[in-house]
Formats: sequence, C-alpha cells, structure tokens
Amino acid sequence: MSFQRRHEAIKQILDKGPVESQEALQTGLAEFGIKASQATLSRDLRELGIVKGAMGYILDSTHLAGVHVSRLEDALQREVFQISEAQAMVVLRTRPGAAQSVGAAFDLHLPPGVVASLAGDDTIFLAIESGVTVTEVANQMRVLAGLVDQGVEA
Repeated sequence: MSFQRRHEAIKQILDKGPVESQEALQTGLAEFGIKASQATLSRDLRELGIVKGAMGYILDSTHLAGVHVSRLEDALQREVFQISEAQAMVVLRTRPGAAQSVGAAFDLHLPPGVVASLAGDDTIFLAIESGVTVTEVANQMRVLAGLVDQGVEA
C-alpha cells in the first residue's frame, strides 16, 4: 500500500467534511479498501498537516481546489476573534477547543517577529522577538486574521 494512495483517500474523506475520530477515518479508509493502523494514520495526518480541532479532523483549505491560502492566515481567520497585547507577548483568543489547531499552524510557520507560540484550549501566547514591538506583531496578526483592513492601524 503506497502512502500516496492513503493520503489521497484521507483527503477525499475529509473533503466531504470534518471527521470526529481516527477510528472514523479508519472506517472511511476501509471503504477505499485501505487498512491502516492507528500509528500509520497518525503519521499520515501529521505529514498532511491535518490536526484535530473542535469539529474533528478538517482538511486545510490549502488542499482544496488548488486554493492558495496560507494555512496560518486561514486558521487565524476561521478561529481567532480577539488579539491583545501583554508585555512581551501577543495574546490570541479563539473559540473553545480551537487554539491547538491554530497553534499547529504557528508551529509550521512562525511569522517574522515571533519566536515561539504556546496554545491552550482557547488562548494562544506569542513570544515576541527582541527588537520587535508587541504592537507591530499584534497588528500583523490582526491583519492576517481579518480583524482590521490592511494598512489600517489597530
């Protein structure tokens, strides 16, 4: 069994909508005649950049219909509703259970000025690089999240 075939089948399953669990994904793969262990499925999900959010496993929009949208930007626009400044950190608030998926997007692509992220259930803390202002990063995140128009200072 090639991993490409499994990956394509996973994408097709998730293209139909969120899937609650890995067991449900295994059932979906079985319909394609594919058997995968939990460890193999976990590795496939990690390789595809798929994380479990509040709705379950969701296919990132960058995989759909060739839409070229940054995973981080997409995650911020879908999940973040408030961005605040606190000392040397930027604090992002998400709906309950969504911070982990947004945090995973930060792990794949730390924006300029951000040295690390820490995600809980509904809050993400961004540690800011020395020499960069918290306001600069907060405004950059607000633009990416669609909370302000580009060129408009928050």
